Amino acid sequence: MKEKKVFVIGIDGATFDIIKPMIAQRKLPTLKRLIENGCSGRLKTVFGRVYFKGVPLKNIQSVTAWTSFATGVKPNKHGIYDFVDRNGHIKTSNDIRVKTIWEILSKVGYKVGVVNVPMTYPPRPINGFIITGFMTPKNSDFTYPKELQEKLKNYIINFPVEKYQKQYPNIDYDEFIKDAYEIEGKRAKVVYRLIKKKWNFFMINFNVLDELQHFFWHFMDKTHPQYNPTLAKKYGETIPKFYEYLDKITERLIKRIRANIFLISDHGFGSKFKGYDAITILRKITKIFFGIEKRNPHITGSHKADGILIANGPNIRDIGEVKDIEIIDLAPTILKIFRLP
Repeated sequence: MKEKKVFVIGIDGATFDIIKPMIAQRKLPTLKRLIENGCSGRLKTVFGRVYFKGVPLKNIQSVTAWTSFATGVKPNKHGIYDFVDRNGHIKTSNDIRVKTIWEILSKVGYKVGVVNVPMTYPPRPINGFIITGFMTPKNSDFTYPKELQEKLKNYIINFPVEKYQKQYPNIDYDEFIKDAYEIEGKRAKVVYRLIKKKWNFFMINFNVLDELQHFFWHFMDKTHPQYNPTLAKKYGETIPKFYEYLDKITERLIKRIRANIFLISDHGFGSKFKGYDAITILRKITKIFFGIEKRNPHITGSHKADGILIANGPNIRDIGEVKDIEIIDLAPTILKIFRLP
């Protein structure tokens, strides 16, 4: 019997609102092929919460969504609603109340590998390896086993978003783009090496697209109030080109393996002035009453509810479009591939 393998590619913030038109333009051949020979659909995310003057409001948070993927349960069970608690304490892997899918698989003897997934710091012992993700503190031990870190001298975990926040309103967008390609390029090279190891479950999360869409959305959206036609000529294709870059990385990854592939995002994306999530509503209120955008003016794109699911592989049925799939459904589905409850 052939050994079961599952390879998960996370692309933080990826949306079919961009992917489908690009596929129609023949610009994402890898994703197109995976969709045509497998199943795909919009992936319903879960909601975290933020506090506005002490009042809890629903909001879409990456740490909440990725933890729900990893555990197969909603935030009320895993306990991660935001990056920090009400007292400002940063959440870590130690705050997750239930086991993750890689911990469950590891416990029964499967080899696992996890790279750059939020809420994995500090790295907990598993039967395999972990390279922690977003919000890992500087100068900390970020791998398990610890000696793996010695082979990652030039590896970068966190995108330097604070640097560009401080630059507003004179953001160096060219340097931003350079950093984006450099960081994800280095991450991809690490994964190219690691997938040569023995594993049954492997997950890599590429998260820089999320930051790129936050800062560059207004360059490609002509309906955005911050749209600038002059700058759009230079930066309007930045986001689509990065999707193409990730499509090429995906191609290089999957051609090296034979496994069940799940390509997913934690949430979608869109203009920060369109939608009904808590932060978008607050932005609309401040704009109406104060005439300006008071919160994070450098942010022009915002998280939206529907992420993406593309699944393909020997244990995946070729059934085309699937509907009503939630992010919490994926962990149980993957465990079933390994014949675990």
